[in-house]
Amino acid sequence: MPELTRDELGRHLVATRIAGSVQTPVADVLRKADLLAAGDPDHCFGLSGMTRYSPDDVLEQVRLQFGWTHTEGEPSFGSTWIDPELLLDELDRAAERLRRAAENGERVVFASGHPTGVLALHQQVCTALRNAGAKVPRPGDGIAFRLREHRRQVRYVQYVAVLSSGANLYHTHDSHPMELVLDQADDLDLVVGDHGWAGAAAERGIDVIGIADINDPALPITFARMLLAGAVERGIPASYLDTDVGRTTVGPPTTIGLKHVAEPKHLTDDELAVAGGLYFVGWVSAQFHLLPLVAGTAKLMDVARRSGAELIVVDTSSLISGVYGQILKYHKLEVTRPDYVIGFERGEELEPLLGIARRFTPARVESYPVHPDARPTTADERAEVRRARFAAYFAGPLHRWRVKPTVFLPSLPPEADLLSLAGLLVGMEDGKGSCVGIGYLKMAEDGGLRMISTVSEGARALRLGSTRITADWASTTRVDLRHLFGTE
Repeated sequence: MPELTRDELGRHLVATRIAGSVQTPVADVLRKADLLAAGDPDHCFGLSGMTRYSPDDVLEQVRLQFGWTHTEGEPSFGSTWIDPELLLDELDRAAERLRRAAENGERVVFASGHPTGVLALHQQVCTALRNAGAKVPRPGDGIAFRLREHRRQVRYVQYVAVLSSGANLYHTHDSHPMELVLDQADDLDLVVGDHGWAGAAAERGIDVIGIADINDPALPITFARMLLAGAVERGIPASYLDTDVGRTTVGPPTTIGLKHVAEPKHLTDDELAVAGGLYFVGWVSAQFHLLPLVAGTAKLMDVARRSGAELIVVDTSSLISGVYGQILKYHKLEVTRPDYVIGFERGEELEPLLGIARRFTPARVESYPVHPDARPTTADERAEVRRARFAAYFAGPLHRWRVKPTVFLPSLPPEADLLSLAGLLVGMEDGKGSCVGIGYLKMAEDGGLRMISTVSEGARALRLGSTRITADWASTTRVDLRHLFGTE
């Protein structure tokens, strides 16, 4: 068969209705979006956590992955759409992954829940990949089990695993057959499959090339997560630098947090909250603290680069308006030297900042509208998020340290009233250039200061913050240290 150009392949995909206008009706896509969001096992394909998504979230991922948007009022029996350019891009990605598997002699398992059509495609790709040097084992071949009261068996048809019983092959969404196969497999590098065969492999963090129709959204909705997990599996080092000191994802509020992503579990909410590196800014907003924000961003960016991270994602703060917003973002661009700048905006609110990035840096700059379902948070909601983050950070075993007045930055004046320091947050410095955590100050009955923290090792020095907290974390008050000490 002659090699097709990209344009020729695209026209073929549209002519055969693999892409373009496809026969899957609108009602079926909407129904399955509802089933996936409800956690229906037959439509989750063995992937956990699907109930975190609403039907609208699922449809948004359908839009991003397939290029089709549901229009209110369109006929339920009408056809849907798969953007041929998006499909061609994904075919290119799949081809590159298969090429690497062949060149490296990787172990690849093929499996399908489609006993006709797609099975033949898997067989042809499998034959080509074996001939090119990949190893294609058949783990679990012949294993028998009961599936919904029926006796079933895993059977390989030309090296492609399918669900069978005797001479019959069955269509299935179930992940259980693949879970049994994976239990029998040794050190798989890649799975090529569909339905639950692909989902079960993705759930275990194995690289997957998955085939999904527009009415099978479970696999596309996990695309970003599984892509990063696949990058981690291939040993591509990545880091996440969270510079939003008010609504932190990494580390506690008032800090810049760095997270080294070495394995998929590091992307869960609980794992992301545990920072691999911290820089204490001292307040929950960028205002009045531009210098420590820029210095901390530069310092932790350098840490990430020296650690060997090839991908560094920098999340900026919400200060975007006015002169201060522009100055802050410009200097963050200076110290991070990004390759890409991506803005999510309502209307054209980010255009002054994105214009700065276009004029002053060689970065590729893209802007996208905020999702219509996303709404701005209220001040009360932001305060509650901060309270919960502080409470979670200080929820572990607490350690109490006697504090000498000579360990602070800025230095305490001789006449300083130690009682005025009660409730202030402090950054704990190890004397080697790193912040090891945060604590808060409290007056002891003997009139001395104590520093309370979950950090078990002592600090060489303490940086005074501008945040005074209450015992229930419900209130954070900004303190101007100059006025506190009466020095200026």
